[in-house]
Amino acid sequence: MSNIGTCSCGDGSSINNYGLANCLKGLDVPEDVIFLDLDKVDGTSNGIDLVNDTLNQAFFDGKFEAEDARERWLLIKDVEDFQSTPADANTFTFPSGRIIKLSEGIRQVVMTFPIADPYKLKAKLDTMGCRSIAVMYKDRSGSLVGQLSGDDFIGRKIVDGSLDVKAYDKTDTEAARVEVSFQYARSAADADVDFIEEASMGGYSLDSVTPLLDANIEFVSATTAAVTFKVFADWGGALSRVPIGGLADAPSLEIYNVTDDTVETLSSFTESTAGTYVATYSVAVDSSDVIEVRGIGEDYIQLGNDLKRLIGETITTA
Repeated sequence: MSNIGTCSCGDGSSINNYGLANCLKGLDVPEDVIFLDLDKVDGTSNGIDLVNDTLNQAFFDGKFEAEDARERWLLIKDVEDFQSTPADANTFTFPSGRIIKLSEGIRQVVMTFPIADPYKLKAKLDTMGCRSIAVMYKDRSGSLVGQLSGDDFIGRKIVDGSLDVKAYDKTDTEAARVEVSFQYARSAADADVDFIEEASMGGYSLDSVTPLLDANIEFVSATTAAVTFKVFADWGGALSRVPIGGLADAPSLEIYNVTDDTVETLSSFTESTAGTYVATYSVAVDSSDVIEVRGIGEDYIQLGNDLKRLIGETITTA
């Protein structure tokens, strides 16, 4: 397929015909957007190796819940008014009026996300502005749309520095929303746009993806018998952040004694009120012991929550 869309001279081996297959599958309207770093930490592609990767639940969980945030696919649901507008080609006009095409224009993308609290979403999206990122999207048919690069299926690269995020307040006539715009890099050629149908995903559906929730912690108290703390999301008011509950059910958290370098054995671990937890020790700890809460087994992706912000947050036992 490497000859598709190329302009070349030679023996005619790169000629393209224009017949259409029966029951031609096309792209549908974009529904969810996926932002991702172009490369993994080790410099390899952060996309899909179409030869060696097996697409299934485990594969996609590994992408959307990657331990290293730089290798994670970040999905935002329910995009509205996705516009991918091709710019006019760059041309040169001779005195005779003859026009020569010099290069393709740079494609501009604009999309809108309806959200009750646009400023917090803007703050999160703005953190991508200093990284080399790309974008894929899921369309209404469930297909994953991106770019073909040899045997790799990758995101379309965004021009560095072109990401612009605007927050709009709710008014009497307009909904609160975030508008995101950027330009595709020239390497993200239209000729390389391709898609993977849902039927080719090994029984997986991108509709099942729930974006991870960033978790924060606030310690309430720490005695030699127990530690009490709150876990909450970024969302909500300054004094009423949305609590993150259910972490005691699995359980998903463990209590690490930094002073003794050991995970404490608990006699009970309960959620007293939504998002407020009480961990009671089987054996009392010493006063002045430094306590940290972390993902169980040092796994910081738990029940749809990213617990990495808990690392380094400690309390000294009274």
